[in-house]
Amino acid sequence: MKVRGYMWLRFGSLGLVGVVAACAWWGGGGVRGANLQAATTELARVVAREANGGTIALLPWRDGEGERTGYTEVVDEYIVSALLQANVPIEFANEKGAGKWDDDESVPAKAWRDLDEERIVGGRLQQDAQWIYLRFFVIDRAEQALATTRTWRLAQAELDHRVAAQSRLGLDEGQVEIAVDLHLLGLRDQGGFPEAVAVEDGKALLAGDRIQIRFTPKVDCEVYAFLYSSEGARIDLVSSYVYGGREQYGPGEEQWIDLTEVGQVYTVYLMAAPRLDENRGELFEEMKRLVDEGQVNRFSGLELLDGLLVDYLRKGVEGEEEVVVLRGSEGIELGKKQSFILKDGTPMESRPEELSGASVLARAISFEIQ
Repeated sequence: MKVRGYMWLRFGSLGLVGVVAACAWWGGGGVRGANLQAATTELARVVAREANGGTIALLPWRDGEGERTGYTEVVDEYIVSALLQANVPIEFANEKGAGKWDDDESVPAKAWRDLDEERIVGGRLQQDAQWIYLRFFVIDRAEQALATTRTWRLAQAELDHRVAAQSRLGLDEGQVEIAVDLHLLGLRDQGGFPEAVAVEDGKALLAGDRIQIRFTPKVDCEVYAFLYSSEGARIDLVSSYVYGGREQYGPGEEQWIDLTEVGQVYTVYLMAAPRLDENRGELFEEMKRLVDEGQVNRFSGLELLDGLLVDYLRKGVEGEEEVVVLRGSEGIELGKKQSFILKDGTPMESRPEELSGASVLARAISFEIQ
C-alpha cells in the first residue's frame, strides 16, 4: 500500500482539505547546506523522531507561490523514499480541496485541519538567486501548532538537473538504462619514474603501486565507489550525483590510492543508479561482520560481500528487475583505447569497460598485493 501511495503522490494530482487559514512557520534551527539526498535523509530522521512510531500525514510540497512544480515533485519523490527507508508509516493527503496555496509563506490550515494523524509533515520551496531553500515543517494537529521546522539550502543547479533527468527518464525511473564507461588505472614506480600498469580482476599488483578510477556516465545518475580490503578497511573513492557525458575521477584527477600492505586483497566496488541510498551504515557493519567472522578471507567469500551490496541496491529498485554485481571479464565489453597524459607527463592507455544494460549497475574488481 505504501508503494502504491508513493506512485500516486509522484504522478497524481494531489489536493488538500479544509478551509482557508494560515499559520506562519518559517525559521527554526537555522539554514543547513546540503544536497537533496542528504537533506531528505536528515528530514526522515527528524520525522521518525517526531512520529515516535506513529503514522504521519504527508502533504505534497509547494513552491513560494503555493504551486506544485517540477521541483516540488522531485522533492516529494526523495522525501517519500527517505521516509520509507526510515520505516516511517505514511498516509497521504487526499485529493479533496486541491488547489493553490496562499503565497504568504505559510501553510494553510485547509491542508491539514481535517486529517486524523497526530503529526502532519510538509513544506515549501523558496528560490533565491542560485539557491533553493527547502523549508520543512511538522505540525502537531491536536495543538494546531508547529512542532518542528527546518530549512536546508540546495544549489538550484542540482534540482535543475534532477528535474531534467526525471523528464528524460519518463514516469518510471526504474526503466532507465544506466551506462558508464569505467577505467581502473594503475601506476608503478620503475626506477623513480611512474609507469602504467594493468589492474585486472583476480590478478596481483605490487606493494607501492597506486590506483585511480576514471569514468564517464552516459546519463545523469548517482555514483558511489569505494575500495575495500580483506581486513575490512574502506576508502571512499566517489560519492556524488554526476552528470552524463562528464569525465569523473576517484578520488581525484591528481589523487591516487597507495597500496602498501602485502598480502591484502582489495576490491574496487562501483555502483550507479538514478538514486542511491546514502544510509550505508548497516551495509558496512554487515560487511565488516563477515570479515571479522572469517567468512570472507582474501578471495574466499567475496560473493557474500556482493550479496550484501545486492540487498542494499534492491531497496531502491521498483519491480522485479534483477540486480547483480559484475565480476571477472565475462559479459564485459571493452571500448576503444583511450590515451591519458598525467600532469607530470606520464602517458597512459586504457580501454574502458562499457557497463550498461540495467537501471542499477554494480561492478567489482578484486586484486591482491604482493
